[in-house]
Amino acid sequence: MTLPAESIASPVVRALVAVAVALCVLALAVVVDRRRVRRRSAQRLARFAPAAPEAEAAADAPAPGQGLLQRLGALLATRLSWSGRQDLRDTLARAGVQGQLSVEELLALRALSVCAGAVLGGLLAGVIGPFAVLTAVGGGLLGYAAPMLVLDRLAQRRREAIEEALPNTLDVLVVSLEAGLAFDTSVAYICERLDNPVTAEFRLFLADLRVGRPRRDALARMVERTASDEVRRFSNEVLQADLLGVGLARALHAQIQLLRSERRQRADELAREVPVKLLFPMVVFILPVLLLVLLGPALLILLRTFKELG
Repeated sequence: MTLPAESIASPVVRALVAVAVALCVLALAVVVDRRRVRRRSAQRLARFAPAAPEAEAAADAPAPGQGLLQRLGALLATRLSWSGRQDLRDTLARAGVQGQLSVEELLALRALSVCAGAVLGGLLAGVIGPFAVLTAVGGGLLGYAAPMLVLDRLAQRRREAIEEALPNTLDVLVVSLEAGLAFDTSVAYICERLDNPVTAEFRLFLADLRVGRPRRDALARMVERTASDEVRRFSNEVLQADLLGVGLARALHAQIQLLRSERRQRADELAREVPVKLLFPMVVFILPVLLLVLLGPALLILLRTFKELG
């Protein structure tokens, strides 16, 4: 007795697809596990001596002994222009993972994510189903966008952490300036005694000064890395104080008061939004249970009374 060719091919295709998905997931796990080890020393060096744009472009070239994923990422990176690679570096810097994830690794992760999304999308509709192609394309598009969505979320959380720690850090900076220290010396003093997202950016700012960048360019790079309006205002205050020769401590003190006033306003706005946000869960989850507890016994008594009367 012979089996139809379709009944034999279908399990084989499903098995091949399952193997492909397993390989993609395994490759993603290997990349996530190895990037911490491979980028630990680079992260420590980046805190004190970030590379110049020419050195960063040279670092994108594939090195001997790279793994298959790194070679794949380097091959994809060669198809990008220098501005495209710089945009990806800026995205990694805003997310705070520039020392843990390189441009090549990001491109390799995106390629693997596209493959995994397409395969999983095809599996959801069935390997030989009529909508397998559409779901595979949709899964591939989702896999293409997923890494950047994760980086955008990390960048948003990092920006919120920077804006949360900025007023207290500027308080210490103002005290140092009023004690007679210069601006760069005050920043170095803060970096030695505090450890938060703002001082991490200050360390990169000092590293830019050490490699010969002007203060204006170093502050501009810090604003680009954080993408924060509050950091931009701080940078403008420093540049304006240098240009006009006015006291920086007084200007920063006014900015600190403004930041805390805006934070109180945001807290008040969030507090006013709480009743509206609680309305839906109360109506859907709390009120039905409350009505059941309050009216349930009365309904049981009424049903018992009607039964006795009937």
